[in-house]
Amino acid sequence: MKNTLKFSLLLVVMLSLALMLSSCKNQNAAVNTTSTDCSALSGSAQDNCYLEAKKCSVINDQSVKDSCIVELAKAAKDIKVCTFIQSEQTKGYCQEQLAESTNNAKLCDEITDTYWKDNCYFHLSVANNQSNLCSLITNKPQRESCFNKVAIATNNHLLCDYLNPEARDVCIYKIAQATKNPELCFLRNHPVNRDSCLIKMAKLTNNKSICDKIGIKQIQQDCENYFTPTNSVNTTPIETEEVNISAV
Repeated sequence: MKNTLKFSLLLVVMLSLALMLSSCKNQNAAVNTTSTDCSALSGSAQDNCYLEAKKCSVINDQSVKDSCIVELAKAAKDIKVCTFIQSEQTKGYCQEQLAESTNNAKLCDEITDTYWKDNCYFHLSVANNQSNLCSLITNKPQRESCFNKVAIATNNHLLCDYLNPEARDVCIYKIAQATKNPELCFLRNHPVNRDSCLIKMAKLTNNKSICDKIGIKQIQQDCENYFTPTNSVNTTPIETEEVNISAV
């Protein structure tokens, strides 16, 4: 009877050990399957698999490999990683992303691709309201857009002078409204726009004396009527008739 009981206990222990070993093998198999998933694929599917796993060195397609290196550089916040990229355009993108994430305008100087170099200066200039970086942008429309954004963000009307005549006029008008400074209206290019700006300032500041500075009689009358509505003959809000005329 005792021998039978011992044998039963021994059998239970052996079965338990067998189950544990089987479980370990299955877990190892699962790990191995996961690690070899990418190798079981081929072509672009395999490259995309390695891209997701950030195993850049084993990717065959160079453009995919470059994209993978960009992600490694961004994760490490190390611009030196970008130097391993073959495509100059993708390398420029990588450097631009690092410059933005670290807020370091000096990194823009290292970019050779013109498109990403301009973008780098633009984003850092706007982010930090540094107009000096705008002047480094080679693309004229983007350079003017940079000056415009910084001018309005800082209420610096002098930066509006870097814009084309029409954009300059609008830039000054926006800053005049933001600062409620009627003197800025006289910097506008066209008489109608100047007087439209002045009547706007008179209303914003509730200052009737500004009406006296308006040159066009019809707009001046409208300004005065605003402050004496009972005597108004023509109450049309002329200041909304904004004229887009460039300086001649």
